[in-house]
Amino acid sequence: MADLMDGEREGVDASEENKTETLAYQQSMTCIQSLHDVEDFRYNKELLNALHWMLQGHHHPLKAAGQWRKTSIRITAPGDELATDYEGPDQDLVPGLMGEFVDWLNDGDLDHHVLIRAAMAHLNLWSPERDTLPWIKFSLLAYHQQAQRVQFRVDRSNGCWMHLMDAKDELGLSERQMTALHEVAMTGQVRRSRYERAEAINTQQATRDLQALTKAQVLTAVGQTKGRHYTAGPRFPQDVLATARRPHTIVDPYAA
Repeated sequence: MADLMDGEREGVDASEENKTETLAYQQSMTCIQSLHDVEDFRYNKELLNALHWMLQGHHHPLKAAGQWRKTSIRITAPGDELATDYEGPDQDLVPGLMGEFVDWLNDGDLDHHVLIRAAMAHLNLWSPERDTLPWIKFSLLAYHQQAQRVQFRVDRSNGCWMHLMDAKDELGLSERQMTALHEVAMTGQVRRSRYERAEAINTQQATRDLQALTKAQVLTAVGQTKGRHYTAGPRFPQDVLATARRPHTIVDPYAA
């Protein structure tokens, strides 16, 4: 999906629905990230509704977005649509409850760690009457395991780059061509447009670089015109691929 988030829709192997959902998620996360250093930031109901519209607005008018629901809602049990796992509060209560939620986000339990507050925000939004301890344990475990995944990804990225440095002279790589090979190692492919943006070069330069790597059999071109991308060729450094594909184990830090 990296190509999709870089503005490429053609040739991306995903349904139109999944493409739209991914771009909606990217839009909302970009908005959130842009607010991280706003000194006078305050949560408000309008912000939550705006984020909801960014995530769900493409369903409009079939599903209204960016406003409080006007009907009841329930979540059914898997495989049994008549069994209710969760039933939301009456729609008339939603504006007031969301106001209380926003007040807590701004001023509630500010002395607690941010990860605890994040877990409690989810709990308060969905099931405030439930026991907090199991949910907080679950949330902290998820945070920790995600941090492990990110760290392994960073370690893999660094390892691939170091192996590419070792192969640079033998393959006659330029510094910027290494970026294209690193992308192939980490994601399985690279597109001209993505490489062009990553290295801030023009289309002609990017095309020449990738054609040279293809001629040298370091990369293999797949597809035509807008759908074309490049994968590892016969002379792609095997130690780079081995590092990129190295498995890792996610551990439970709280296991006895």
